Amino acid sequence: MGNGAQISSNLVIREILWKAFPEERHRLSDLEIAEQEFARSSGGPNEWGEVGMYTLVSEILVGRSFEKLFSAPELDEDLAWRCSRAIEEMLGSGREDVVEMVSLRVTDYLLGYVDPWLKFKQFAGPLLKVEVGERKVFYTGPF
Repeated sequence: MGNGAQISSNLVIREILWKAFPEERHRLSDLEIAEQEFARSSGGPNEWGEVGMYTLVSEILVGRSFEKLFSAPELDEDLAWRCSRAIEEMLGSGREDVVEMVSLRVTDYLLGYVDPWLKFKQFAGPLLKVEVGERKVFYTGPF
């Protein structure tokens, strides 16, 4: 974007997820269409209706990708690495609101259920490991 225009955190997350999970692009598009229809019908100020980053991560990363990853009999290493890269990109975005969202949606999911973290920690990048180190004090478990 030229002239110093800022891209929203919602769009940053959308682009990260779009690149990391091509198999979920149809779901991303469906979420955007639904949000745009809602925005137009409600007469809100943003008729383009960006999908919020919490919704995007909850639906695509946690709800779809993590669900596939942790419910399969064997861990899909390609999917695990793509999840890891997406998380690292979010944590490294330099955006406080994005880092907070990752703490609340991703880290809390991984640590709150323990088993996912035990399966995933071998794929965790350095930024997620720091995040887990800071957040694990709020949980009991083998971290």
